Amino acid sequence: QSAALRLVVERETEVEAFVPKPYWSVEATLGGENKSAFDAKLLSFEGKKISKFTIESDENAAEMVQRIKKTRAWSVKQITEKETKRSAGPPFTTSTMQQEASKRLGFGASRCMSAAQKLYEGGSFGEGLITYPRTDGT
Repeated sequence: QSAALRLVVERETEVEAFVPKPYWSVEATLGGENKSAFDAKLLSFEGKKISKFTIESDENAAEMVQRIKKTRAWSVKQITEKETKRSAGPPFTTSTMQQEASKRLGFGASRCMSAAQKLYEGGSFGEGLITYPRTDGT
């Protein structure tokens, strides 16, 4: 018990000693004539690499932006395209469906279940728009 307690106390001491340090980055939306716009992030300035805490204040960032705007000699050194994956959430259970309907649409439980039943029946579409309104706990 004392070892576990010591770990908890040490972690709590670290948390209490933490001093947040703000940081800034310079980003812009760029695009040439007849070219689509893209987002860019400033990685180096006047030959020096910019790390997370290089820009120390809001005033420092504003000064950099003003100097960059005057330069007009920008160059894009690297373009990185990233494909993002987004997976669908798990299927709704009855309770989570009712919670989301209440939170997003302001529906009560009975109105939510009525809407689910209408989606199952299909209404004017002739066939159901959902396969099965789950009523079990999974």
